[in-house]
Amino acid sequence: KAITAITFTGIVLLIAAIALPYFAHLDWSSLGVISAVEVETASMFGGGIFGAIVGLGALLRANHAGAGEETENEDSKPPPIPKDVSHEPAHLAMKDDMATLFRWFLEKGIIERILIVGAGLAVFCVLCGIFGEIQTVLAIVAGVMVCGVVDVAREKYNEHKYAKRFARVLDTPVKAFIFDMDGNLTDSSKKIHPDGIKVILEARELDRPVILASGRKFKKEKDDGGRDPDFDFKRELDAISNFIDANNELCARKKEILSRIFVLSENGLCIYDGSGIRRTDYEEQVFEDLITIDIEREERLRKEFSELDLREFGLSESEAAKMKTWRKERSFTFIMDDIKYLIPGLAEKLRKKYKEVDPDIKVLEFDTGIDVLFYPAGKGICFVFLEKILGIEDDEERIIVSTDDQGQKGGNGNPTLAGRKGGLSTNKFDPDDNQMVALSLISGQEPGLPTLLWAMRRLLDRVRQRHETPIAELQQRIGSADNVEALTEIIQSAFRHITSGDITVEAYADVLLKIAEKYSYATSAIAIGLHYLLDVSTWDGSRAEPGTGSNIEPEPPPITETIIEVSKKATLSFRMHALPAKLFAGTDIGYSFIGILNSMPDYVQISYRILNRADKREKDFSILSILANLLNLGYGTEVDIIVRSSVWGEDAVELIADHLAYALGRYKEDSDGNSIQEIREELMNATKNLYGALRAIGVDPYDAFFAGTETPKRGGTQKGPDGSPAKCLKTIYTKFRDNTAIHVEGDLKPKRFKEDKKTVYTLSTVQKEVAVLKAMGLLEEGTQRGRWQLIPELRNLPPPAPGKFHPVIERICDIEINGHPLLRHANPINEYSQEVIDKIKREIEEIISPEREKQIKGTKRRLSEIVTKGIDYDWEDNKDDLPDLKGSILGITDVSGRIYLNTFGKYMYFCSILGFRDKGWKAVITESKVHKGEFQLKVELRKEGEETI
Repeated sequence: KAITAITFTGIVLLIAAIALPYFAHLDWSSLGVISAVEVETASMFGGGIFGAIVGLGALLRANHAGAGEETENEDSKPPPIPKDVSHEPAHLAMKDDMATLFRWFLEKGIIERILIVGAGLAVFCVLCGIFGEIQTVLAIVAGVMVCGVVDVAREKYNEHKYAKRFARVLDTPVKAFIFDMDGNLTDSSKKIHPDGIKVILEARELDRPVILASGRKFKKEKDDGGRDPDFDFKRELDAISNFIDANNELCARKKEILSRIFVLSENGLCIYDGSGIRRTDYEEQVFEDLITIDIEREERLRKEFSELDLREFGLSESEAAKMKTWRKERSFTFIMDDIKYLIPGLAEKLRKKYKEVDPDIKVLEFDTGIDVLFYPAGKGICFVFLEKILGIEDDEERIIVSTDDQGQKGGNGNPTLAGRKGGLSTNKFDPDDNQMVALSLISGQEPGLPTLLWAMRRLLDRVRQRHETPIAELQQRIGSADNVEALTEIIQSAFRHITSGDITVEAYADVLLKIAEKYSYATSAIAIGLHYLLDVSTWDGSRAEPGTGSNIEPEPPPITETIIEVSKKATLSFRMHALPAKLFAGTDIGYSFIGILNSMPDYVQISYRILNRADKREKDFSILSILANLLNLGYGTEVDIIVRSSVWGEDAVELIADHLAYALGRYKEDSDGNSIQEIREELMNATKNLYGALRAIGVDPYDAFFAGTETPKRGGTQKGPDGSPAKCLKTIYTKFRDNTAIHVEGDLKPKRFKEDKKTVYTLSTVQKEVAVLKAMGLLEEGTQRGRWQLIPELRNLPPPAPGKFHPVIERICDIEINGHPLLRHANPINEYSQEVIDKIKREIEEIISPEREKQIKGTKRRLSEIVTKGIDYDWEDNKDDLPDLKGSILGITDVSGRIYLNTFGKYMYFCSILGFRDKGWKAVITESKVHKGEFQLKVELRKEGEETI
């Protein structure tokens, strides 16, 4: 009411001020009131303008904050994982067309300027009335000066404020990047700009994960509607992939680059990885506490919004005809390119209707339309994804940088920017947010992509400098060190870079290992560095000072059953400081106790005591613990090994303890610090004997050491993880051998059953199986992106008898490494060491290579029949009699890059690719046909880890 009263008072004064000058021109001189009227007119005119502007400004200000609505506490910082990741825009109390106009004024900063100009006019009018026309010029100058000075001061204040915020961002280490796509990384063509791609790749070069977020659907179908047929997220991801392919240096690391790029389409409701593969396993984890997916509801809402009569919401026939719609998987978009002025009003009416009908629906606005989300979500899900999937949280010490062009209240980018130190708006912003950085006010560039590039050049340069400088300085100082004390001081001072987040633990460990190679005498300095790494590895959400260790010891899970405990003494047969770096970095599951420790299940606890030390407290028996705490112990040091389990019986626990004590007592190295071959073989045999002994008492070694944390019943064999790569391979061989584009979810998953032959495995289990088969080189990329096929050597195997499998398939499935049938259980591929993967691949190669040679000979034999045809042979008439060579292996390239085709005739034929000289590429025929009197072959060259040619 007060706002309304002020506004109407201003309007009345304005009308009076406009009318009074007419009366001022009458002959009032006889009454002696001319000057009084002039003063009154000028005063009222100025007062009228000022009053009207003040009232209008106050009304707009209140309306912008949300008249009659509860507003957020803008001083409070949102938690790292918001419980409601959407942001409900403030409601507008005014009519649609006026609301659109006023909101535009606010966003452009015009209201503030009008207020300043109004104040200047008021001063000018009053001065004219008081001092007369002679002083008019002075009054004009004074008014202009007041307006100009105040306006410049306001702009300079904002520029200083946001520049200061951006400086704080530059001074803070960055954990990850979130980039909005449209209006941020795209140009006027609405396609991702090459400079935008460079920003993404540079962030990945610095080993930072990148999330790309947008309201777009990932893959647009023909009947979805919307703008262009290819206006989707896949187009932009393909552009990034093609950009990498065009650069030889980037292409060699393509998998690594894409491995930490993630796409959250439809404002976070659909999740894909950098290869364009849908990650429903990620969605299950991210959405677990936020939303419940309902496919039937999605279908109903898509139909409902497609058939919505917009005239019910106040749109005319012509306005409704200009509306475009875009049907998506978990959302719906109204595209309003030609009727943007209707966006706020329509959005508000949609909110009001569905607030009662379906409160889970969220309505978000963007610059050219409205997104209707079927679930209470938004781009804030990006932060949930980073924490739950990648373990990255936003905090004051290390931030997540997010950029978006729609940062205003109610904008679909506001949830990723509001209240966050790393929130960078490249266009629209919330002026009341106390953390968001309005880059467009300080960049001097056009909003959108130019502003983003301006900011990212500075930010990425700072990240790179922060990343490279410490390592360079550390290596330079190491090069000039000439004694152990100097190296110790260098390592101690360098550790601060880990605690500040400037370098990673891995980079620090890499430097330590390089020191170990160069300065064999610096064992004590390296010991201190490794001890610091131990402190880092045991941090529990808080920082520990170097050398002090964590103040919080992790507690083992509560055990309700009887605990079996066995203690064994071991006498060290070597100096621990000589332990080679490969044992620190690798797993060595073939022969060392370290390999067992790396894969020990959680329900078995192993600890140790150093018996000839005053401090005989138990310590967790881990690799880092051994290296950091036993590093300077000499020959003959006595160690007490303690093994506890609430699951295994006493016999199994004693076998493990005996083996660890034996390994510590027998391990020896030569003068160069390398493990002695005879000892390696002895320990390998001891490990195999351990596995055999465990099997004899009913404990499967594979389940014991590789099956994770699932607890078995006492005395029985532990149940391994669901799934089996071996059985998955057999399913593919029998069901999809001729399929060159196998879709994991659509094709393979429905055919993968559990032991009961009825229950289908979960998608995540089948994905684990496929990941192992890909890593072992048994599956390769199919003829469609994101789909798979058997390698030709398996695809071309002759069909076996019914109910049986080809011997090659059986031998692959039965591969054992050190007694482990590793392909029988679907462990995540990252739980396999590189050594194990390489061993399995060598076994597979030995099995497959004879079959490959046989197939190559068969292909050449058929080709020899073709190339020896007479000159008058009619290819067209006889094309049905010619062999179909599709899928056949043509050969392997030699050192000159050639493939020899015919070894049976009088002549030697070979294929040589211009500019290609590389050995070991497998040539596979993908098409053979008769065309224009010629027999033509289309050939792909394939090599593991390389892009297909």
